[in-house]
Amino acid sequence: MARTTTSNTLYDVTTNLLSEFSSRIAKRDTDALDFGMDAFLFAKSLEDKDLILRSCRALSQFYSEVKSEFPNAIGVLEEGVNYLDEDCDTENRAELYRLIGLNYDYLGELIKSKSAYDASIKELQRLGDHTSTGKLTMARSQFNLSIIYGKLGMPQQSDECLHSAYLQYKTLGDKSGIARCYISFGVSIEEKKDEDREIARNTALEYYQKAAALSLEINDDLSYCVSMGNIAVKYAEMERFDDALVAAFDALEKAKRSANKRFQLNLHRQIGRCYHLKKDFENSKKWFEACEVIFKDLGLAVDYYDLYRYWSEMLFEAGDHKEAYLKLQKSLKQQEEMHEFHKNAAVDHATLKLQLEEGRKEKALLKKKNAEIAEYTQKLEASNFELKQFAHVASHDMKEPLRTVTNYSQLLIKSFGQENLSDEQRVYMKYLGEGTNRMMDVINSMLRLSEINTVSAQTDLDLNNVFIDALNYLSDDIGKTSALISAEHLPTIHTDRVLMNQLFQNILSNSIKYNSSIPPIIEVAYRELEESHYFEIADNGIGIQHEYREKVFFIFQRLHARHEYEGNGMGLTVCKKIIDSLKGRIWIEDSHLGGTKVCFTIPKYSYATIAT
Repeated sequence: MARTTTSNTLYDVTTNLLSEFSSRIAKRDTDALDFGMDAFLFAKSLEDKDLILRSCRALSQFYSEVKSEFPNAIGVLEEGVNYLDEDCDTENRAELYRLIGLNYDYLGELIKSKSAYDASIKELQRLGDHTSTGKLTMARSQFNLSIIYGKLGMPQQSDECLHSAYLQYKTLGDKSGIARCYISFGVSIEEKKDEDREIARNTALEYYQKAAALSLEINDDLSYCVSMGNIAVKYAEMERFDDALVAAFDALEKAKRSANKRFQLNLHRQIGRCYHLKKDFENSKKWFEACEVIFKDLGLAVDYYDLYRYWSEMLFEAGDHKEAYLKLQKSLKQQEEMHEFHKNAAVDHATLKLQLEEGRKEKALLKKKNAEIAEYTQKLEASNFELKQFAHVASHDMKEPLRTVTNYSQLLIKSFGQENLSDEQRVYMKYLGEGTNRMMDVINSMLRLSEINTVSAQTDLDLNNVFIDALNYLSDDIGKTSALISAEHLPTIHTDRVLMNQLFQNILSNSIKYNSSIPPIIEVAYRELEESHYFEIADNGIGIQHEYREKVFFIFQRLHARHEYEGNGMGLTVCKKIIDSLKGRIWIEDSHLGGTKVCFTIPKYSYATIAT
């Protein structure tokens, strides 16, 4: 539709505002927002989709790169998506989703970031043929997704996305993208535990140097700073400390050109790490503290546990054992919080793969067959992912700090001698021991969880005996609390003894633990339904609020601080997996005793039931 004279004038005003806004963004002008907001409002009044889209991108760039206000950047990008046509604006929508994912990544919201990148890729896959702009968006989304997979402990998926992005960047001749891939290749090599350490370090260093040279050639400050920061740490590990600090401060000087604080975050940590390796503990502490300030200012959702791990190691070497312990505890706590992201990533990744597979099926017969395969594959993927996650966490996130705790204990004993330890030092030893035991408990709990996959070693099992075994197992807790536990007559079913023992022990243990009544009262009830056995275990404990009754069945979900109630949040997760493997259902209701009632069913048709 032709514009009127008035609309032409308003159009020119809007484009001029956008031009001025972009110029001020380039200068990192923190007072430039009015130009962008006026342009956006004028674009909306003109109902000009192109201007609206340009305004949204400019505003998101201002919020992200100038103000480090990532939620605001996400908000304007999502509003931009709403103005795009479902059929005609696929490439624009894919780019907006990619930018949304990037800002969620800046916030540390890894699952939301991954979902946005997935949405970007799905849009482009749906389109099929792409312009060069669409191909570049696909490459960038694949690359960004590889970073997220790496953070979530999924190296195979990360490598697949990275190599796909690299090939696309090479085809497009995009040097900035190629430089970023070089950096990721270097990081990937360093993280492979089976590689020779010296060879891996030298190979990674070569990749970082190639990335730095290419970034300098095209004036890509971001890639240059990231690569130089990594080079600095490699030099420090090689005891080339002067070279390390020159590289690090060169990168920091360029990073200061950006008002995006996330841009500078890793460099502060890397400089602190370089001083640590140089044994300059005072400067190392100063830079770690500066890094922590930036991290807190950003309000990131995912904690920066590497900072506190390196900080703890530095403090211990400096002789400040108490502060080293506190920083180590903070690192361990933050690693535990990452497990929830890992779990959600597994579910999300499996769901996406099933959706893409389903989308390729055209005929009814193929759909039916593939639905059966998809169901089986989903179970295998869920189980395999948990096993992979266990291996990843046990070998990296948990074993490494566990070794650190153990080493601290041994070094303290060696330094002072057991008989020469003061009361304060014995307290430190106690804390270190408790930390080690808690980590071992988490590892063992995860191992038990990973082993519950299918029902095996089935036998005709009298659940009355299982109940008695559970009471014997919990006899110490029952004695300490004077708990009163009773059960109706229970049936005999054909099932797995080990799983049922775990099930009853975990639920009864929770009923005792989360109970402040004197005495704790627990009642086990049973009734036979038409197609299943129904059980309920009711107590007079502290109860679980309605909004948390599903959450408690997920891995590492704790509703109380550890100083209030011990445990690692695995008990009900194990119970749910046991019931799922028996094809039953488990849920939580209010108890007639005033606390919690855990209800679960076990189908008859899957397991031959014997009348009692």
